[in-house]
Amino acid sequence: MNGIVERQNSSPFLRLLRARAHIYMGAGRIQWIQFALSVVVPMIGAIAGIIWVETRPWIGVLALAITIYDVSWLDGMQRRKLGTLAKVAEQFDCELLGLPWNAFTVGKYVDPETIDAAASGWSGGDAYLMDWYPQQVRAVVPYLARIICQQANLWYDSKLRRMYSTFLIAGAVAIFGALSVIGIILRLSVEDFAVTILTPSAPMIIWSIREYYRHRDAAEANEIIKAEAEAFWDRAASGAFLEDACARRSRELQDAIFVRRSSNPLNSPLTTMLSGSVP
Repeated sequence: MNGIVERQNSSPFLRLLRARAHIYMGAGRIQWIQFALSVVVPMIGAIAGIIWVETRPWIGVLALAITIYDVSWLDGMQRRKLGTLAKVAEQFDCELLGLPWNAFTVGKYVDPETIDAAASGWSGGDAYLMDWYPQQVRAVVPYLARIICQQANLWYDSKLRRMYSTFLIAGAVAIFGALSVIGIILRLSVEDFAVTILTPSAPMIIWSIREYYRHRDAAEANEIIKAEAEAFWDRAASGAFLEDACARRSRELQDAIFVRRSSNPLNSPLTTMLSGSVP
């Protein structure tokens, strides 16, 4: 009835989804670098400090340098990727769901050349990109189908963020606990424990806590918007809104979705792989 299900798998929209997936994977690679520097390297440093005592002061210096590099450089690169990612996702939604582009909130479109280059760079195939929005919207009138799709965006994003934040904090506790047990077994003094275990683990702990609260806060913010979207759906489905009023309200809802997409931290590639799709 509304054509969303059919059009989302057509060439113009798959082009946007390929570009989005490629940009997302590029941002994901930065995230993996952050993970390696904040978790893997400190773990190796802690083990090295246990085995080679003379390396302990240098391991502490390395841990501090990693934290500074992460905050001052990698985070900035990640934010720029996320801004482009949010704009490509916005273009997909606006064109598919029949929403006007709000330049006051979103800014300019991403250059077609940038989208073409990103789409060409995607090598993951279209299996994860097909049927982006659920088949159930097929039989719903366009202005109601649009609300369902917007709700699906919010629900899916919150689900991934809660999954990832749980994984993060559990992993950090497990790794720090394992290193602490090793320290106890080796009967390290308090000073040696601080130098060998605590200092090298600091970047991992800081990164994990920071990411945990970022994703939890993002999920909770999504829930607030989602609650408003559900109330909007109830009123629209009952006929309380005319079609034009629904269109205006959907544009306002889309503004909120864009702001969250552009300001929220990146969902982990690991959780998206576990969920079976690319966000």
